[in-house]
Amino acid sequence: TGDSAAERTGTRQGCLFDVESSRFLCTTFATVVGHYRLTALLQVGNQIDALPGSPFDFLVEPAALSAEMTSASGVGLSTAIAGEFADFLVSARDRFGNVRALTHGENLDRFILEVTGPTAVDNAIVDQQDGTYLVQYNATTASNGLYHLRFFVVDETYPNGLEKVNSQIIVTANVPSAHASTVLGASADGLPCTSDW
Repeated sequence: TGDSAAERTGTRQGCLFDVESSRFLCTTFATVVGHYRLTALLQVGNQIDALPGSPFDFLVEPAALSAEMTSASGVGLSTAIAGEFADFLVSARDRFGNVRALTHGENLDRFILEVTGPTAVDNAIVDQQDGTYLVQYNATTASNGLYHLRFFVVDETYPNGLEKVNSQIIVTANVPSAHASTVLGASADGLPCTSDW
């Protein structure tokens, strides 16, 4: 038996008797993360008794990170504003679709972000501590498709990374800035602005 999440899975279980050791080997297989309780019973003739220590409680944790099951979503996959951080969200999953937070000893190099374009692009990946990761980048030049975004996830099957996103980014211009603007005219040609509008 299990909690509400565990009850939705089709668990497979069974026991084999090892003649040499006179022991039973019991196995179970679960695909949904959660707390489980295994009740072991022994039937001799018409009598059924629980084995000593039964029931046994155990926790099923996520399997290894799956590049194929991990997904990315958000407006930052296709649009940005010049000079401001754009972002999108990565949802990490194992091969069964369970949320898969990176554990101690793993690091964010499982995720590879490449943003290329007319200027260098700062980027960061922030662990949200819940199996999701906020991916941010800052493109500084307004352009229609001159920036290109690629995002990869690395796992055991794809040690060089599985490409999850391959898109062109539309970067729109930001609001005018006084310190970056100049005034043009007959009496003030090229002089910098001294106040915001």
